[in-house]
Amino acid sequence: MSRDIAAALLAKMAAGTFEPIFLAEFEFDSGSLYVWNGIGPKTLDSKTYTGTGSLLSFSQAEETSEVISRGMDIVLTGIPSSMIALALAEPWQGRSCVVRLGAADITDTMILFSGKLDQMNIDESANTSMITVNVENELAALDRTVDRLYSNASQQSRYPNDKAFEFVVQTKREFNWGGPSNNAFLDDVVNIATIESQK
Repeated sequence: MSRDIAAALLAKMAAGTFEPIFLAEFEFDSGSLYVWNGIGPKTLDSKTYTGTGSLLSFSQAEETSEVISRGMDIVLTGIPSSMIALALAEPWQGRSCVVRLGAADITDTMILFSGKLDQMNIDESANTSMITVNVENELAALDRTVDRLYSNASQQSRYPNDKAFEFVVQTKREFNWGGPSNNAFLDDVVNIATIESQK
């Protein structure tokens, strides 16, 4: 897909002296988490990213011309086992994630991938652990079955004061297209339209 790339970042790529950096943003209920694959803190757009060095890695970002959902894996290694409980306690599924690509000596970045956190796999050893987070493109929602109905009960389960579907059951009618119907009102409309067309 096409995307905007800042002129300074594009110039770095074209110059052949491009030192890429990757930054990840996670939106959790308790607050946002910002990390990058460098050393020390890095501030961009008023956001301070925590440096993780080589402990943070990303799978390849894939794009196609087809309408297909492609995901990305984000791996964080060298995590103390004591922090695993914190990772499990935080609600993470369905939370937003943005991965940005930038250069080491400029502040401009571009969005490389964005989506929702889908799965978290933890590989725990005696002292340290590795967490792999799968981020799904938002197109993945198109493959999921929608469990909602166009009914008053379904609407009330999410919006108790909404009356949009209150009378939907009463609108159920049987229409015989091209022939007589069981709806007197519809028959009257058809008759009036026929008379008007013959004038």
